[in-house]
Amino acid sequence: MTSLHPELQYITDIGQRLGIESKLVVHSISTITCAEKAQLLGWDVSRVVKALYFHTGDYNDEMIGIITPEFGNIDFKKIISETLRMDVKRAKRYFSNGYMPTGMSKGTCSPFPRESVMGKEVSDLIIIDYPELDEIVVDISIGDDVSEPFKTSMHIPYRGIHSILREKFGERIYKIK
Repeated sequence: MTSLHPELQYITDIGQRLGIESKLVVHSISTITCAEKAQLLGWDVSRVVKALYFHTGDYNDEMIGIITPEFGNIDFKKIISETLRMDVKRAKRYFSNGYMPTGMSKGTCSPFPRESVMGKEVSDLIIIDYPELDEIVVDISIGDDVSEPFKTSMHIPYRGIHSILREKFGERIYKIK
């Protein structure tokens, strides 16, 4: 039986309180990319949501996460700059450099960090608003804290990601167009 790490239990606790259904799914094969997951599920790739974490490389800085349906490349520097009101020069220091929050690795990055990670390893999470998916169930990775992390994911309505994160972490969560 697959279950969430204790520090991720807030997903189901808050979800139940807000009426947001979610379920853990163990797939028959391992996947790493959104395209692989979409093909496995027979879904449009936009229904597979990725969590990207950006860091400056300076150990004193925290990561910034961007959560988005799979649409290809995004202008993360512009998103970080505009959303966090950060000057462009500073935003350009952030890049995807292999840093990932505790409990995640490449191919298992989740929109839902462990409770202890927010404010220590991750400063802010930015969610790309995509109203067309709000009520649609999407697939997300759930991190490394399950027995088969590359086979395990969660199905949840897209709007539920923002609702749960905002309820849990408040002002550290942003939703942008």
